[in-house]
Amino acid sequence: MRQRTTRLSKWLFLGVLIVLGISLLFVTGCDGKGSNSKSKDKDSEKSSNVDKNKDKNKDDTQVAPIESEIIGPEWTLIAMAPDENGSAAEPIPEKITASITFADDGMYHVQAPVNIVNGPFTVSDTGELTLGTGAMTRMAALDEEVAAAEDVFVALLARVVSYKLEGDVLSLQDSAGTTILEFKK
Repeated sequence: MRQRTTRLSKWLFLGVLIVLGISLLFVTGCDGKGSNSKSKDKDSEKSSNVDKNKDKNKDDTQVAPIESEIIGPEWTLIAMAPDENGSAAEPIPEKITASITFADDGMYHVQAPVNIVNGPFTVSDTGELTLGTGAMTRMAALDEEVAAAEDVFVALLARVVSYKLEGDVLSLQDSAGTTILEFKK
Protein backbone atom coordinates (compact mmCIF):
# COMPACT_ATOMS: atom_id res chain seq x y z
CA MET A 1 0.00 0.00 0.00
CA ARG A 2 2.82 2.36 0.91
CA GLN A 3 4.57 1.67 -2.41
CA ARG A 4 1.36 2.51 -4.30
CA THR A 5 1.03 5.83 -2.42
CA THR A 6 4.67 6.69 -3.17
CA ARG A 7 4.18 5.95 -6.88
CA LEU A 8 1.01 8.08 -6.94
CA SER A 9 2.84 10.94 -5.20
CA LYS A 10 5.64 10.82 -7.80
CA TRP A 11 3.12 11.08 -10.64
CA LEU A 12 1.26 13.88 -8.91
CA PHE A 13 4.53 15.75 -8.31
CA LEU A 14 5.53 15.27 -11.98
CA GLY A 15 2.14 16.56 -13.13
CA VAL A 16 2.45 19.66 -10.95
CA LEU A 17 5.94 20.33 -12.37
CA ILE A 18 4.64 20.07 -15.94
CA VAL A 19 1.76 22.46 -15.23
CA LEU A 20 4.13 24.94 -13.56
CA GLY A 21 6.56 24.71 -16.48
CA ILE A 22 3.84 25.38 -19.04
CA SER A 23 2.54 28.25 -16.94
CA LEU A 24 6.03 29.70 -16.71
CA LEU A 25 6.34 29.60 -20.51
CA PHE A 26 3.13 31.59 -20.88
CA VAL A 27 4.07 34.09 -18.19
CA THR A 28 7.54 34.75 -19.63
CA GLY A 29 6.24 34.93 -23.19
CA CYS A 30 8.48 32.23 -24.61
CA ASP A 31 7.21 30.99 -27.95
CA GLY A 32 9.39 27.89 -27.98
CA LYS A 33 11.72 29.34 -30.62
CA GLY A 34 14.23 30.85 -28.24
CA SER A 35 12.65 34.29 -28.04
CA ASN A 36 11.72 35.80 -24.75
CA SER A 37 9.74 38.67 -23.33
CA LYS A 38 12.76 41.01 -23.19
CA SER A 39 13.16 41.05 -26.97
CA LYS A 40 9.43 41.44 -27.39
CA ASP A 41 9.48 44.36 -24.95
CA LYS A 42 12.24 46.02 -27.00
CA ASP A 43 10.23 45.52 -30.19
CA SER A 44 7.09 46.96 -28.61
CA GLU A 45 9.13 49.86 -27.21
CA LYS A 46 10.46 50.60 -30.70
CA SER A 47 6.97 50.50 -32.20
CA SER A 48 5.57 52.73 -29.45
CA ASN A 49 8.36 55.24 -30.15
CA VAL A 50 7.39 55.18 -33.81
CA ASP A 51 3.76 55.78 -32.79
CA LYS A 52 4.86 58.68 -30.56
CA ASN A 53 6.76 60.20 -33.46
CA LYS A 54 3.71 59.80 -35.69
CA ASP A 55 1.65 61.64 -33.07
CA LYS A 56 4.26 64.42 -32.91
CA ASN A 57 4.12 64.81 -36.68
CA LYS A 58 0.36 64.48 -36.78
CA ASP A 59 -0.13 68.21 -36.16
CA ASP A 60 2.14 69.00 -39.10
CA THR A 61 0.33 66.70 -41.54
CA GLN A 62 -3.32 66.97 -40.55
CA VAL A 63 -5.68 65.55 -43.13
CA ALA A 64 -8.51 67.89 -44.02
CA PRO A 65 -11.91 66.74 -42.79
CA ILE A 66 -14.09 65.11 -45.39
CA GLU A 67 -16.85 67.36 -46.63
CA SER A 68 -20.08 65.89 -47.90
CA GLU A 69 -23.77 66.48 -47.40
CA ILE A 70 -24.14 63.01 -45.83
CA ILE A 71 -21.65 63.67 -43.01
CA GLY A 72 -22.93 64.50 -39.56
CA PRO A 73 -26.48 63.38 -38.91
CA GLU A 74 -27.61 59.94 -37.87
CA TRP A 75 -29.45 58.31 -40.76
CA THR A 76 -32.22 55.90 -39.69
CA LEU A 77 -33.03 52.90 -41.89
CA ILE A 78 -36.47 53.09 -43.50
CA ALA A 79 -36.15 50.59 -46.39
CA MET A 80 -33.91 47.67 -47.28
CA ALA A 81 -33.61 45.15 -50.11
CA PRO A 82 -35.11 41.85 -48.93
CA ASP A 83 -32.08 39.89 -50.15
CA GLU A 84 -28.63 40.26 -51.67
CA ASN A 85 -29.76 39.44 -55.22
CA GLY A 86 -30.19 42.96 -56.59
CA SER A 87 -33.74 43.53 -55.38
CA ALA A 88 -34.86 47.08 -54.70
CA ALA A 89 -35.31 48.37 -51.17
CA GLU A 90 -38.67 47.79 -49.48
CA PRO A 91 -40.06 49.29 -46.27
CA ILE A 92 -38.79 47.42 -43.21
CA PRO A 93 -40.89 45.89 -40.42
CA GLU A 94 -41.18 48.06 -37.31
CA LYS A 95 -39.08 45.72 -35.16
CA ILE A 96 -36.09 46.05 -37.51
CA THR A 97 -34.06 49.12 -36.56
CA ALA A 98 -30.70 50.31 -37.87
CA SER A 99 -28.83 53.54 -38.46
CA ILE A 100 -25.62 54.87 -39.99
CA THR A 101 -23.53 57.95 -39.26
CA PHE A 102 -20.68 59.29 -41.38
CA ALA A 103 -17.97 61.28 -39.60
CA ASP A 104 -15.69 63.86 -41.18
CA ASP A 105 -12.64 61.78 -40.21
CA GLY A 106 -13.57 59.17 -42.84
CA MET A 107 -15.14 56.65 -40.46
CA TYR A 108 -18.71 55.36 -40.47
CA HIS A 109 -20.65 54.01 -37.50
CA VAL A 110 -23.52 51.58 -38.02
CA GLN A 111 -26.01 50.36 -35.48
CA ALA A 112 -27.25 47.29 -37.34
CA PRO A 113 -30.39 45.45 -36.19
CA VAL A 114 -28.25 43.59 -33.61
CA ASN A 115 -24.58 44.53 -33.85
CA ILE A 116 -22.39 47.59 -34.22
CA VAL A 117 -20.06 48.13 -37.19
CA ASN A 118 -17.34 50.78 -37.45
CA GLY A 119 -15.15 51.23 -40.50
CA PRO A 120 -13.64 53.58 -43.05
CA PHE A 121 -15.48 55.12 -45.97
CA THR A 122 -14.72 57.21 -49.02
CA VAL A 123 -17.12 59.61 -50.66
CA SER A 124 -16.90 61.80 -53.75
CA ASP A 125 -18.72 64.87 -55.03
CA THR A 126 -20.13 62.72 -57.85
CA GLY A 127 -22.04 60.45 -55.47
CA GLU A 128 -19.57 57.59 -55.22
CA LEU A 129 -19.51 55.97 -51.79
CA THR A 130 -17.42 53.05 -50.61
CA LEU A 131 -17.82 51.50 -47.19
CA GLY A 132 -14.62 49.72 -46.18
CA THR A 133 -14.64 46.54 -44.17
CA GLY A 134 -15.29 47.44 -40.58
CA ALA A 135 -14.95 45.94 -37.15
CA MET A 136 -18.18 44.35 -36.02
CA THR A 137 -19.48 43.06 -32.72
CA ARG A 138 -20.80 39.48 -32.86
CA MET A 139 -23.93 39.37 -30.72
CA ALA A 140 -26.68 36.93 -31.53
CA ALA A 141 -30.31 37.85 -32.12
CA LEU A 142 -33.00 35.87 -30.36
CA ASP A 143 -35.62 36.71 -32.99
CA GLU A 144 -35.13 34.84 -36.31
CA GLU A 145 -36.57 37.68 -38.40
CA VAL A 146 -34.19 40.19 -36.79
CA ALA A 147 -31.24 37.82 -37.25
CA ALA A 148 -32.07 37.35 -40.94
CA ALA A 149 -32.44 41.11 -41.41
CA GLU A 150 -29.06 41.63 -39.75
CA ASP A 151 -27.35 39.25 -42.17
CA VAL A 152 -28.92 40.90 -45.23
CA PHE A 153 -28.26 44.43 -43.92
CA VAL A 154 -24.55 43.78 -43.32
CA ALA A 155 -24.17 42.06 -46.71
CA LEU A 156 -25.86 45.02 -48.42
CA LEU A 157 -23.45 47.48 -46.79
CA ALA A 158 -20.60 45.73 -48.61
CA ARG A 159 -22.37 46.23 -51.98
CA VAL A 160 -22.79 50.00 -51.69
CA VAL A 161 -20.97 51.95 -54.43
CA SER A 162 -22.94 55.21 -54.59
CA TYR A 163 -25.47 57.37 -52.84
CA LYS A 164 -28.25 59.76 -53.74
CA LEU A 165 -29.65 62.39 -51.41
CA GLU A 166 -33.15 63.76 -51.96
CA GLY A 167 -34.31 66.02 -49.15
CA ASP A 168 -34.01 64.08 -45.90
CA VAL A 169 -33.74 60.67 -47.62
CA LEU A 170 -30.36 59.04 -48.25
CA SER A 171 -30.43 56.20 -50.78
CA LEU A 172 -27.45 53.81 -50.95
CA GLN A 173 -27.09 52.05 -54.27
CA ASP A 174 -25.32 49.01 -55.67
CA SER A 175 -23.27 48.83 -58.89
CA ALA A 176 -26.44 48.46 -60.98
CA GLY A 177 -27.80 51.74 -59.58
CA THR A 178 -30.49 49.94 -57.56
CA THR A 179 -31.35 51.49 -54.19
CA ILE A 180 -30.62 48.70 -51.72
CA LEU A 181 -30.70 50.69 -48.47
CA GLU A 182 -32.68 53.82 -47.69
CA PHE A 183 -32.26 56.06 -44.64
CA LYS A 184 -34.01 59.15 -43.31
CA LYS A 185 -32.41 62.02 -41.40
